[in-house]
Amino acid sequence: MSSFKAMRRTLEDLEEHKRELVGTLDRLLEQGKQGEGMIRNLLIDLHHADTADVLDIMDSEDAARVLGLLDMETASDILAEMEEAARIPLLELVDPRELATLVEEMPTDDAADLVGDLDEEAAEEVLSHVAPREREEIKDLLVYEEDTAGGLMEIDFVAVNQTATVDEAIEAIRRAVEEVESIFYVYVIDADGVLKGLLRLRDLLLSAGTSRVADFMKTDVVSVPVDMDQEDVARQVQQYDLAAIPVVDDRCKLVGRITHDDIADVLEEEVEEDIRRMAGVGDEDLIERSSIRVAGNRLPWIFIGLVSALVAGIIIDNHETILEEYIVLAVFLPVVMAIGGSIGLQSSTIVVRGLATGQADLIHVGNRIFKELRVGIVLGISCGLTVGLIAWLWKGMAVLGLVVGLSMLSAILVAATLGAIVPVALDRLKADPALASGPFMTMSNDIIGLLIYFTLATVLLHTFGVAG
Repeated sequence: MSSFKAMRRTLEDLEEHKRELVGTLDRLLEQGKQGEGMIRNLLIDLHHADTADVLDIMDSEDAARVLGLLDMETASDILAEMEEAARIPLLELVDPRELATLVEEMPTDDAADLVGDLDEEAAEEVLSHVAPREREEIKDLLVYEEDTAGGLMEIDFVAVNQTATVDEAIEAIRRAVEEVESIFYVYVIDADGVLKGLLRLRDLLLSAGTSRVADFMKTDVVSVPVDMDQEDVARQVQQYDLAAIPVVDDRCKLVGRITHDDIADVLEEEVEEDIRRMAGVGDEDLIERSSIRVAGNRLPWIFIGLVSALVAGIIIDNHETILEEYIVLAVFLPVVMAIGGSIGLQSSTIVVRGLATGQADLIHVGNRIFKELRVGIVLGISCGLTVGLIAWLWKGMAVLGLVVGLSMLSAILVAATLGAIVPVALDRLKADPALASGPFMTMSNDIIGLLIYFTLATVLLHTFGVAG
């Protein structure tokens, strides 16, 4: 068995084990006190991320009971890893004082995220039981929008003055090791807290203890402002292959840092968000428990599809005469509409992904559109010839094959071009480009495809005087 297959088998086994563990935990919870000790033993060697996965798929009340059996440090780690959709209803079941203790165990960024999940009244109650210093730190982070660098950062980091020595920098690391999780760099600041450089741990270890950090610190530091969108932050981290990135305010004062694990979460979140938007499903659908409200959230997108279908119906109705005369045209209607929509979806998906990763900026937009146009020509000619030939041989009408083939070619060209242009246009208008890959592209491609089909049919069939 190859290493890939072995890894896949291992992952599948792990997922199966998690599902079995949910059933086991449910049975042990039914046993009351007798089963509680066994639950602790079952979870003691399980990584907190795996335990979070298990609680994600459990009933909220049962998950809260399991969480209450664990020590506070372990429980806080698990809560930080849980999916928001599963965590929010669970938090409603936990006593505010216990939540406050859990919050104090967490890094500041995770603590702020958890408090941010609560409604305003519940958040205030929990924070009232948190130690003053941690409470102020969390409140400072809650000021920032959730999807910005400020909302993503943690305010625990190691920083030394530019006049410090190597020995002083190492001592600063020792003092901070209990508070700061995963120390990758030591940041160098001036007396006003302005970021001046950074030190890699390797450089500290290899330098003389009396050396001044300013003599060998790295000065070309990549940093991000507090109001930068999290997608742009992720691009910076990827671009420069950073383990952590410092966050500065409008005066370039160091206020926090964002680590690579948070960036991984951002990338996953953005991909999931794009997929949901392409399908016309919002984030609120994941956490909303009311079926009526979920239906209400989706209704606007369903309405767009309904309008699209009605417009398509109007177009067909307006061409009733040509359809009555050449009823065979109805046979190829679904083909023209479906293929155009598929090509448009492919093009827009590629461009949306390029925008998300920074690969489709202004410099590359023209090239991307031209490339999609070339791809559309190749696909259009291939599909047009194939379907046109089928129409000709099937129905014995050469002009029908010409109509279907040219319609297919035109619809694919238009769909590929729109698929490349529309996401970029939406992005420039500060709208989510992922919207282009959902109902919007489907609607536009269906309508345009129908108009092209009936226009060509009317012109060519009447021009060549083919009998119906």
